[in-house]
Amino acid sequence: MPKLVKIVNGVVVREYPLEGKEITIGRAAKHPIQLDDSTVSSLHARLQILPSAYLEGFNDVWLEDKNSTNGTLINGRRITRERLKHGDVIGIGAHKLEFIDEANLGTETTRLLLNDTRD
Repeated sequence: MPKLVKIVNGVVVREYPLEGKEITIGRAAKHPIQLDDSTVSSLHARLQILPSAYLEGFNDVWLEDKNSTNGTLINGRRITRERLKHGDVIGIGAHKLEFIDEANLGTETTRLLLNDTRD
């Protein structure tokens, strides 16, 4: 099962298993991933778990910024909506979360090759 791990000073301090089809991230307590900090918007971002467009039986995890004040980053780059890959580091406010998806580790090359053949 994919998960996000919260990293502080290089140490994993919390794990968030990604269960269900949608997980919201924000400062408000109602969100499954709550980051209580003034640099995080009340509703900051949303994760969606959707069937893979390329690989039957696999899921993709998409991260979408919800018009947050400070933006959402993947590997230091501001995004609107993007598919996550194993090892991606998400920046939300002052927080860093690493995306772990060991079940799909070997699928990235397959996705790239399939994508090239569909163009």
